[in-house]
Amino acid sequence: MPKSYIEWLKHDGVPLFKANGDYWRIYNKALVPASPAPTFVELNPSLATKLLTDSGAWFIRYCSSPTEVETPWWYIVCDNADVNSRTSKLRNQIKYGARNCHVEKVDSEFIAQHGYSTYRAAHERYTNATKIPEQAFRKNVIGTKDAPVDYWGVFVEHNLAAYCQCTLDHEYVDITVLRLDPAYLKLYSSYALIAFLIDHYVCNEGKILSNGERSIAHQTSFQDFLLKFGFRKRFCQLNLIYTRWLGTALRLAFPFRDAVYGISDRGTFHKLKVLLVQEEIRRLCL
Repeated sequence: MPKSYIEWLKHDGVPLFKANGDYWRIYNKALVPASPAPTFVELNPSLATKLLTDSGAWFIRYCSSPTEVETPWWYIVCDNADVNSRTSKLRNQIKYGARNCHVEKVDSEFIAQHGYSTYRAAHERYTNATKIPEQAFRKNVIGTKDAPVDYWGVFVEHNLAAYCQCTLDHEYVDITVLRLDPAYLKLYSSYALIAFLIDHYVCNEGKILSNGERSIAHQTSFQDFLLKFGFRKRFCQLNLIYTRWLGTALRLAFPFRDAVYGISDRGTFHKLKVLLVQEEIRRLCL
């Protein structure tokens, strides 16, 4: 079994590109650092050009310059869980969730076999997320069998109310996938799960729990929800380096971004909106 995230990617045949000792991978046409952990890098123009040429990506996206000063871009992390700082309301909500639900460690085979209905129900809440067929879902999950990941299931009696995939990378743990069946949210399944993950990884194992970068592709309040539990924003700078054609297209479209934002948030316009929002954040970071 691969011992690290990079070893697993190599073992799984994922194309990787290396520069200055850092590995990069393609995700949604973008070249991003190949790490589930918060990653801050510096990249000079010549290396960026080479990475774009070698990878065929449309643009490079990375974070740099971590700071305690507030910026428009951040990672969400929990590295010091002080349960005593939680409000009495939150403590009661967690207790209520724990009474109604229980969290168990499961494996990829269990999620592949039993997780699709939860996945499908969760995706009904997302405006721009395209559901994949059940066969593809099972194939994707089984493909993580040898990966450095943990799967956790939230159960109400014998029913799978939620599940998550946590990707492990040295001292970091990333909440990579989380699917909540809306039918069980009133039982505070999300509270039970997040509190459990903090207890398990941060309090007991001394690791840093992350939920990745600021979310812009989907309208969600989940990261604000995490802040109540002791997660914090780790501020940094967003960097984007485009291929020539995409850079030109975005420069031309940028003055009209408000009109694009007002168009129905679906399909091609949604992708353009995400690119323009990213570009706007990048400019605000300068």
